[in-house]
Amino acid sequence: MTQLVGEHRPAIIVTDASVLIFFLRIDRKDLFAGHFHAFIATDHVTAEITDRYPDQQQRFAAALAAGAISETRVRPPGRSPTAPAIAATAPRLPPDRG
Repeated sequence: MTQLVGEHRPAIIVTDASVLIFFLRIDRKDLFAGHFHAFIATDHVTAEITDRYPDQQQRFAAALAAGAISETRVRPPGRSPTAPAIAATAPRLPPDRG
């Protein structure tokens, strides 16, 4: 079952490091690519995919390149971008047809 935000818009899922690392470890990044929702990893999550696990780094880079997941930077409080700047970098979702 597909979970929708509003009536016709898919959710944006911000992934936790442990979940992402698990899927990278078993080489199932295809599950992100084939999913209806958009997946985002923060720069903090990316930092947890350490150089001790080069296979996972390569799989993560491949997932980014394929558009299966996107990466975003978390900014300190008080230094957040404006709403238009956030909207400009957000993944493109299908239009709301409601």
